[in-house]
Amino acid sequence: MNKQTAQLLEQHFDTAFAAPDGIAKQTEMLNAVMARVGG
Repeated sequence: MNKQTAQLLEQHFDTAFAAPDGIAKQTEMLNAVMARVGG
C-alpha cells in the first residue's frame, strides 16, 4: 500500500465506522483498494 492510500484510509476510517452501514462500507472500500494495488 502506498503512502497516499494509507493516508486516505486514515482520513476516512472513523467516518466509515460512524455510518449506520459503516462496517460494510469499510469492507467495500478496503476491497477496492486491494484490487487497485494488486493485493
